[in-house]
Amino acid sequence: MTQEQYYLMCEEMGWEPRDDELPKELGSLPHTSQLAVILFNLLPDSIEGMNGTWLGKDYSCLETFMNIYEVEDRREVFDLVLVAHGVFEEHYRQQSKMREAVSKNKAKVRR
Repeated sequence: MTQEQYYLMCEEMGWEPRDDELPKELGSLPHTSQLAVILFNLLPDSIEGMNGTWLGKDYSCLETFMNIYEVEDRREVFDLVLVAHGVFEEHYRQQSKMREAVSKNKAKVRR
């Protein structure tokens, strides 16, 4: 969500915009953080075939992408990519728990 979309959403919902909820723009981040976000988004997702579970990112092409983007501080950028991976992993874990809970509740209702 962009900052503009956030402001539009707040306006439509009648909410007061809050600075702590304002999405960060990629350009406002430090250069190494920008590179980490770009590289993380370029990495392909690994998805489990039967149920579509997100397994993480495929890092096999990370070095190639780092070469293309001429990343100098590879260790710092890689550490930031891992932070992003952890955030996404937690997000998908929570989604999975919610889907399981909904599925259990539907099964109980049907009985």
